[in-house]
Amino acid sequence: MLEAGFNVYPVNPKVVDRRHKPSGAKSEPLDAHIFAELGKTDINRLRQLKPDSELIQELKALTRDKDTLIKESTRLTNRLIACLKEYFSVALELFSKPTLPVALDFLKFYPTLESAQIASVPELAAFFKVL
Repeated sequence: MLEAGFNVYPVNPKVVDRRHKPSGAKSEPLDAHIFAELGKTDINRLRQLKPDSELIQELKALTRDKDTLIKESTRLTNRLIACLKEYFSVALELFSKPTLPVALDFLKFYPTLESAQIASVPELAAFFKVL
């Protein structure tokens, strides 16, 4: 509503509850009437929300992007672990984390258990020395 240009005044729900009749009966029309009365009589005591500054909007966007990237990273890590459990479980035992650069490089050079098994000791030693 703020972005559309409307003035917005947040109201604590307890304020509305205190204005209900002693019966405590609640209904949307009654609540709407209470809000309208608040707007007429107490508008000067309510705090108007202001739209976020450009800096705050940018910070919110960056935070959303970061959260999205973290979720995507977690999803891909879980997929990698599931695939390795299924097809190359030994690789999970070789490295503390399958997402470490050394682990990912190892999987590029030796994408299957068979390719790792046929690698010679000097070849494996050379691989780990490069790192």
